[in-house]
Amino acid sequence: MKRILWCCLFFLAVAVGNAQPEAILNQANEAYRKNAFGDAVKGYEDLLAAGYDNAKVHYNLGNAYYRMEKLGPAILHFEKASLMTPGDEDIQHNLEVARKQLTDKLEVVPEFFLTRWWRDTTISLTAAGWSTMALLFLWGGVGGIIIWLLAKERRYKKLGFILGIILLLLSIFPFTLASARAAMAEESGFAIVLVPEADLVSGPESTTSLLKIHEGLKVKLLDRIGDWEKVGLHNGEQGWLPKEVLGKI
Repeated sequence: MKRILWCCLFFLAVAVGNAQPEAILNQANEAYRKNAFGDAVKGYEDLLAAGYDNAKVHYNLGNAYYRMEKLGPAILHFEKASLMTPGDEDIQHNLEVARKQLTDKLEVVPEFFLTRWWRDTTISLTAAGWSTMALLFLWGGVGGIIIWLLAKERRYKKLGFILGIILLLLSIFPFTLASARAAMAEESGFAIVLVPEADLVSGPESTTSLLKIHEGLKVKLLDRIGDWEKVGLHNGEQGWLPKEVLGKI
């Protein structure tokens, strides 16, 4: 009897635990619909703090920040949502709308085409998507080798061998992309400026300002010394910013 009681209590606790995040999400969504954007932000932030880190929450949080005219946090969470769900049209649309309001209009230095191609290819699918593709190639390759080993006719053995080798070699590419995509999800290498204005300086603790940059600008993280981050801008310029003015994607 005690065992049954403990089982019931366990499943009840699991049900309550699953219901609580859903309730917080519903409350935050309701606050957003009522234009109580501060309450909506708090609800979404509470969900992220509790470990419910997914594209839907980041997207909703980005929308709430945008309605509060906080461009930096809005772009940060749209970027995070985009990284988790590449190709989502709603996320991309809202991200582009927010970017059009940026103060800094920097000329973009053309990126080496192989670097751009590799990054764009990597983010075109999630790590799970690339892993699934790799496994399909792998099992297809194993199937080809089995045909080579078991087939009686020479042409089928030859076909199985060629197909097996090709698919096994092809599986390496999506496996590599899956690893790169997983690493990118952990550390994208980019950040968003969260303060209205910041001085890009020549070195850590330096007072020599290279230029002023503004909220919402996306920067590439290059190095770190203590509480300072070395960043690169789209126009090729580099400098240092205190880490507290940045939100990492």
